[in-house]
Amino acid sequence: MGNRRWYWGCDCGGRAEGGAFTVGGVIGVFFRAFVLAERECAPEIRVDHLLAALDVAATEEKPVAPSAGPFLPCERRDMLFSCEAEAVIESVGGLEGATLDRLRTALVAARSEGPKQSTEPAAENGA
Repeated sequence: MGNRRWYWGCDCGGRAEGGAFTVGGVIGVFFRAFVLAERECAPEIRVDHLLAALDVAATEEKPVAPSAGPFLPCERRDMLFSCEAEAVIESVGGLEGATLDRLRTALVAARSEGPKQSTEPAAENGA
């Protein structure tokens, strides 16, 4: 991983036939995880957000019809993935190469391992 940090940014999604808004597959999972983390006011997208977004992805989505204008611009919103979430995503082929099955398997394995503990010694006060 090195010094690279992955983040998910939210601009605009894709439009399906008839102009309906759809976000599916792995990209849909990342988008829903972003929304879940944002609703929680979390500082980053964690493994638990990705797992919850996968559960939503398993249900059938109905496209949302586009709204009529006038439209107002909104600011771009970005959020980092946690280091643990980055490691999971990287292990399944990165943002572009991940599949739903591989992502689910890796996320369930990461959840069963629990949060990674720091190997650095804690700083002692007054020493």
